Amino acid sequence: MPHSTAQIPPFPDDVPVAYTPRVSLAKLMGGDSTESDHFFDTMKSPGVMMLDLRDCPLGEKLLKDVDNMYKLSVDLFDLPVEEKDKYEIDWKTINGQDDPGNLRRYRRIGPTDTDKKGSKDLCEFYTIGRDTLNGVADPRPEAKVVRDRDALLKLFIKDSQDLVSYIFSQLEKFLELPAGLFDERHRLDRPSNSQVRLIKYPAQPQQDKKASMFSHTDLGTLTVLFFDIGGLQFLEEGVEEIEENWKYAKPVPGHVAINVADILSAWTNGLLVSPRHRVIRPPGKQSEWDRYSVAWFARAQADAPMRVLEESPHIPALKPGEKEETMTASEWHAMRSRGYATPGTDFKLKDESKKAPQITPQPNPVAT
Repeated sequence: MPHSTAQIPPFPDDVPVAYTPRVSLAKLMGGDSTESDHFFDTMKSPGVMMLDLRDCPLGEKLLKDVDNMYKLSVDLFDLPVEEKDKYEIDWKTINGQDDPGNLRRYRRIGPTDTDKKGSKDLCEFYTIGRDTLNGVADPRPEAKVVRDRDALLKLFIKDSQDLVSYIFSQLEKFLELPAGLFDERHRLDRPSNSQVRLIKYPAQPQQDKKASMFSHTDLGTLTVLFFDIGGLQFLEEGVEEIEENWKYAKPVPGHVAINVADILSAWTNGLLVSPRHRVIRPPGKQSEWDRYSVAWFARAQADAPMRVLEESPHIPALKPGEKEETMTASEWHAMRSRGYATPGTDFKLKDESKKAPQITPQPNPVAT
């Protein structure tokens, strides 16, 4: 972890906390039927869980991996701005036709609006595509600290995708789908937009309550997110998107957040919920600390069909008049990503001719 658990100020007990059920990976893998039912209920709603990785070989491997990924994050984001800018995202490509929404490599603080007032986001991130690491796509220039951790990145991706694959296998049982169907749509030898993202949110003054990352749902199939400081918030399904309805996801040591993303929700015709979330200033004294997170965004291979999996007796059938989706996952992702905007708002990625201002983090007790 980038912080010593003993040093982090406690998560306050006077803030609204989202319903993010805890599920034990060890119990799931041990065949505990009660835990399995709890897992599937959670995937249906709220669509996000805190998965306990302890006391389980795969989980323990991931916890070790992510400790090293956090160290990579600290080393990476501590680089001078001019060095990180060498690997900046090509915004014209993002909002153009070549590879829209492919947010790979470095992104400075500030290119997206977080509200209708035009308030800028407060996070920087660096994204590494899976395809470039496994040879499916041509390699891209990467920062030296990233190149030097090539073996670590491959290990983290493998272990993260092994976890995703296990979750898929459990979903196939509950949905009565053919075993391996989801893995067949996430083959490692096929192009996809699966990616690792290292994220840093600089410490914010307590009086600064604006969002650090705008409200959104994830575009892929499943998201695996590690974090140890508060700030992530979820909006309950069907609830109006107003300030008082947002609630914090409480970080839990030894756990990782797993949430359903849009493609998996689309395949199940809404049976599995893709939850809306955002990131704001951490609560209480945690706001005085830099916040790091490490994400694995699992996404379907480019040629995967987007049609509803109606062969499952549990997935709602299309309603009369609804047309079966004929797009591939790549086409669907491009459609959703191009000029990305959060539904119901005017927040968009902007092709800016000038660089967004670099915000200098405040001094804080980050432990490396």
